[in-house]
Amino acid sequence: MSPEAQQDAEHPGGADRPPYVAPRTPAEQQVADVWSALLNVERVGAHDDFFGLSGTSLLLLRLSARLEAASGSPVDLAKLFEATTVEAQALLIGRQQPEPDGPKLVRRSRPGAESQ
Repeated sequence: MSPEAQQDAEHPGGADRPPYVAPRTPAEQQVADVWSALLNVERVGAHDDFFGLSGTSLLLLRLSARLEAASGSPVDLAKLFEATTVEAQALLIGRQQPEPDGPKLVRRSRPGAESQ
């Protein structure tokens, strides 16, 4: 096998594509699955770049809606422009999970206690 053919086999989609790293977390897998369907790419890795896989700003709008549907959390479109890898978008949707219901801790001073 020629070096070029071997590189194409290791990096489907072109030589500019980073080495394949399988999605490592459920959130990365979720993002990779959405990308795969949206971009019609069979194998999407954690370090792949949305725009490097032929994504466009118009497709990013669709991606935002699909990630919201898949994660159940709102996705900030502006942040998707900055977080262009599967890994980065997985962290983004992971941070936007709704806060758990329940009491919030509130700091209050005790009567008679002096600040030190």
